[in-house]
Amino acid sequence: MNSKIIILVCSLLFCVSKGFSADQEDIVDSIEFSGEVADQDGNELKEVTLEITKQKIDTSSGKEIIEKDTEHCGVYFFYGYSEWDSISFSFVKKGYEPVTVKLSAVDKMIGGIKKDLKIVLRKIGSVPVKKEENVKPNEDMIKIQNVMDSLLEKPLKLSGVVMAQSGKPLDDVKVQIIKALSNFITMSGREDEDTEIVNGSFSFIFKGWHSVTFLFTKKGYYPERESLSLMNENIGNIKKDIKVVLREIGDLPQDLIEGEMFFLWEKEDNAKIIRKGWSYIKDEDGDIKDEIIFNDPKEVEFYIEKNGDGKSLYLISNNKSSGFISVPEAKNFTYLNTSPEKGYSTKVEIKEKNDGSHQYFYFKLDDKLYGKLEVNSPIIVETRYQISVDYFINPSGSTNVTTLK
Repeated sequence: MNSKIIILVCSLLFCVSKGFSADQEDIVDSIEFSGEVADQDGNELKEVTLEITKQKIDTSSGKEIIEKDTEHCGVYFFYGYSEWDSISFSFVKKGYEPVTVKLSAVDKMIGGIKKDLKIVLRKIGSVPVKKEENVKPNEDMIKIQNVMDSLLEKPLKLSGVVMAQSGKPLDDVKVQIIKALSNFITMSGREDEDTEIVNGSFSFIFKGWHSVTFLFTKKGYYPERESLSLMNENIGNIKKDIKVVLREIGDLPQDLIEGEMFFLWEKEDNAKIIRKGWSYIKDEDGDIKDEIIFNDPKEVEFYIEKNGDGKSLYLISNNKSSGFISVPEAKNFTYLNTSPEKGYSTKVEIKEKNDGSHQYFYFKLDDKLYGKLEVNSPIIVETRYQISVDYFINPSGSTNVTTLK
């Protein structure tokens, strides 16, 4: 990469890597786990070993990937992950019975976020804490559970065809099937996983489960997901003659640059408007070593700004040769593969969303570099706007920004 391109890339990446602020907890990964560890008597436990098992389906090969890590867990813990379908956390300490917690970004019954939990490790051989005999389950939860259980006789049916974008049926498609059963009285759940290989058409019928998730995967294609539910009418328990279209991945560029940008619009008490950006340089342990603050929009390629009435937030480029193109139909980064060469705007509106979805844009930098942005929902207070932006950029000048995620 020549020095001119390096300067252009650096002008974009003025706030590369993890942005951090007091409100950062509002921007979460797909799996987030936090809390503290104690013994049966409420005493804090130190030097606990945490065994972490991460699982996902590789989008290019359709194979299951499992990674295992071991951490030394302190009294308080926080872990955040993206790009994993499920993660199991096992707390282990000599002389204590282990405790395992599983989180899932795929199975919404289990959920991907558990915050402020108190993990209790019981000494081996100790007498369990006696529960009060008169404690009864919440009556509302009993009613909900009764309704849920009464629905279990209904079938969950999914049928249709799996095809390429050309309309050609696809053979040897792997389908990971995750069946879930929930208990609102005990606040627990149970799941079961199966795998089927389908050729062109498929038909699945299940009973005795509250929901089923289907993940269709084939090497060289992006995966697609379908769900059935007895409890969510918007999802429904029967889907007939559906078309599952697997999009071909195509050629992947060699050296895409990936990172995060962080923008802040803030007004001081004297009504002076401040625009700031952070750039973090991290060491091998992830600790911040350096911080650069930009107060003037002219110092950076991109910045954010509120309009006069305070109702809208905009992402703005200082360079007329740079800009953005909105892709409202995109569900994730994989829907943006080839950046257009023309049609870029130097100002686009960033909308506040309450459904957890993102906005996606192609962007062009100094008329020479192409990339794509994923804008998280802004964090908005009266005098402060904050957004984080994930991005990929192709440093070679190619319009190919294809990614597996």
